[in-house]
Amino acid sequence: MLWKKVGIIKSSLPLLAVLLRRAGHRSGIKNWLNALQEKFPEERDAIDVYAKDLKATQTSFFPMMIWRSIPSEWLKRKLYNLLAAPNLHLCMLAGKKMQELTQNERLKAILGYISLGCIGVTLEKMDYRSMLGLHLHFGEGAYFPVGGPSKMASAMVRQIERQEGRVFVRARVNSILFDKDGRATGVQLAKDGLTIRAPVVVSTIGLHGTEKFLQDQPCHEEFARRLEPLKRTHGHLFLFVGIRGSAEELNLPRHNTWMLPGEDLPKCMEEFQRDRDADAPFGYVGMAFPSSKDPSYKEFYPDQSTCAMVAGDIPWEWFEKWNGTRVHHRGQDYEDLKKKYELRLMDMLYSQFPQVRGRVQYVSLGTPLDTNFFLGKTQGESYGLQQTLAKTWADTHWLFAKPIIQRWPDGLFLAGQDVTSDGFAPSVVSAILAACAIDGFLPAWLQIVSMLGLWGTLKALLS
Repeated sequence: MLWKKVGIIKSSLPLLAVLLRRAGHRSGIKNWLNALQEKFPEERDAIDVYAKDLKATQTSFFPMMIWRSIPSEWLKRKLYNLLAAPNLHLCMLAGKKMQELTQNERLKAILGYISLGCIGVTLEKMDYRSMLGLHLHFGEGAYFPVGGPSKMASAMVRQIERQEGRVFVRARVNSILFDKDGRATGVQLAKDGLTIRAPVVVSTIGLHGTEKFLQDQPCHEEFARRLEPLKRTHGHLFLFVGIRGSAEELNLPRHNTWMLPGEDLPKCMEEFQRDRDADAPFGYVGMAFPSSKDPSYKEFYPDQSTCAMVAGDIPWEWFEKWNGTRVHHRGQDYEDLKKKYELRLMDMLYSQFPQVRGRVQYVSLGTPLDTNFFLGKTQGESYGLQQTLAKTWADTHWLFAKPIIQRWPDGLFLAGQDVTSDGFAPSVVSAILAACAIDGFLPAWLQIVSMLGLWGTLKALLS
């Protein structure tokens, strides 16, 4: 599988209705911090503090992951101060930290917009470590899979099948199977009631999705109680646009574009979410052209381009009344609401890239209901659990690959974004945590080192 770097990242930050200027987000942590200091010379001290916090997060992340991957509760307690505490000293509300650092609302917006768009939590609720971690994640730039995101799925399927595994698609799980001792022994599919036995079951569908399969189990009462403070993120609107003309012809960028209604991000989000029918500006809109990022796209679809837009955050209550209805059979009121949002987002596309006007061939808008249908979510939540202080507390007290819950079923493990945080890379980390819980700490890590081809690196360091 090949990846293509998305060039020098210049993720634009147009602050609609407030600013006509753009603040470029340059790739490379040092480049980005230097650019911020050039733009905000009076905020040099605040930026220096943020840089130190980035460094502290970077050096403490791996020890924290090691600590979370230790299956033994006793050993976790013994190693807490050594491995976990250095990371957790930055556990605080991001909004409060920003208020301590600076009173410059524009700087706060530049530091905070990527967290709002990619984590789906305002700074007033977000764990500061999540904000720092996201900047580190994107700090050295971004990559796009050559051939499109489906290549990631096909690569994973090949690896699973090499290990004599099987992958089922369009195979909704009806129930988790348990033996008389309460051990998970497999799953039953909804279609034809097909039973699949397995020595272990790993749930990657999120905590709330897993909870509904445990309602008859002894652990359910405590598990449900533990879930109460862990709130779901909101959903999004998703707009997919097909355009006549190549990326080169239309001068479509390879970077992402983020559009915000103002500098005070929490206030803007509050105003947007106050009334579904008030037509307040979206809390944020992200826009990208996947066809521009994939060098192989023009080989298969010459003279064609694609655009993807995401707008948020969309409260579940706005679409809840249509929950349970069939796709394409939700009534005229639903279609009218979708059309209104579609037109608003298309206007935003034209405002930034007027050259695509008159070339649009296809438009499709998705809502939180589609997130439920295609991803098996429960309330249209795009990013699973909110990355709040309550989530951090759970991550260090009970929310592990094998949760510390009384009478939790043997053989049942958790992975996926709710175990770590949202995104592809954190989900991979969650798989490492699950492997350690299943196979044991040392065997799992030895396999990971071998899989990543790190033995040569270790030998070179030790020689």
